[in-house]
Amino acid sequence: MGNHEYYTDSYKWTQNLLSSLLRLLDGQSEIYAIRGISVCIRGLGGKYTGHYQHIPFSSECAGLKLTITHDPYAIELEPEDGVYLAGHTHCGQFKLPFIEQFWKPTEASSDYC
Repeated sequence: MGNHEYYTDSYKWTQNLLSSLLRLLDGQSEIYAIRGISVCIRGLGGKYTGHYQHIPFSSECAGLKLTITHDPYAIELEPEDGVYLAGHTHCGQFKLPFIEQFWKPTEASSDYC
């Protein structure tokens, strides 16, 4: 989950997601078989909201490793290999040359923005 969910009503968001057909992997890691391929997926909370914690992949993970996070700073903090997807760049929604973003709610380096 990201800042909008945590800053509104995270309990309500969590309950609604858990009662839906969607799978909430916030702070969890699971292994799925997709077309015969083992895919390990984990969800990491954002550091900016105070919900980041390292969640290792299962030792049984022998396939593709996929990490989904909100704040790209988790990518810099993590020792795990694999593919990382950050759902919100937190580095400004657009950039103008030579002008710094006025609000950047992340500690991620410019390499991840």
